[in-house]
Amino acid sequence: MVVNDLPWDQRFTNMAGMTLSDTGTSAAVVQVSPMKAADVDSFKKGLFSVALNGVAFDHTFLNIWDLSFDGTGRRLAFGVRLNREAYTIAGDDVVWDRTFQGVWKPVFLDSGKVLAPVREAGKWKLFRDNEPFWKKGYDQLWKITLSPANHDIAAVVADSFGKWTVAVNDRTWDLTCDTMISDIFYSADGSCLAAVFKHKGFWNLAVNRPPGLFLPIRYLPPPSARMGLLWPLSLKNRGNIIWL
Repeated sequence: MVVNDLPWDQRFTNMAGMTLSDTGTSAAVVQVSPMKAADVDSFKKGLFSVALNGVAFDHTFLNIWDLSFDGTGRRLAFGVRLNREAYTIAGDDVVWDRTFQGVWKPVFLDSGKVLAPVREAGKWKLFRDNEPFWKKGYDQLWKITLSPANHDIAAVVADSFGKWTVAVNDRTWDLTCDTMISDIFYSADGSCLAAVFKHKGFWNLAVNRPPGLFLPIRYLPPPSARMGLLWPLSLKNRGNIIWL
């Protein structure tokens, strides 16, 4: 991996998931053990690890996904597969004790604790440092988004199959869509949360403002909606929306 024209000292057989932190540190999923063609036994032992600034961690896994830095750029959390059916979260090369049916991308809280969506007993739940955090289970839960101004935690969720919405602190919005919610964004002061969603073939934008008032749906310009495109947007303080 090359960062600002400076290559890592170590070379690896394979590399994926290259990631940069806000402070400039770098990481990637790397293959640290050799494997001959069709060598299933070696693959099952785990060939892959994570390298931070070119130095590989000690643990190896079948698969590794979704590298996530903390705010300092010194700590890493990521999803791993331990065997054919068991998944969990690792932070700084320390593996959570619990295993799950699946995991999505973890995120760091300012406290240093790690949040991650995990699938357990057929439901997706939000865990914090190996323990349940939100009480509810969902058909889907991912895209964890932290408010930059307070302790609010938002996520894209589905209460049932094909019924997408947003949950904030484990409470869902009074809105569902039938196709997808692609992204959710907080304004810089945390006063506004916006969701980009698709419903009945059209892209749209929904905005929720304190204290829990759900604004009417703001339709995108018809030409962009017909083309299936979404205009970029910027959220300013107090939730003002600027179309770019």
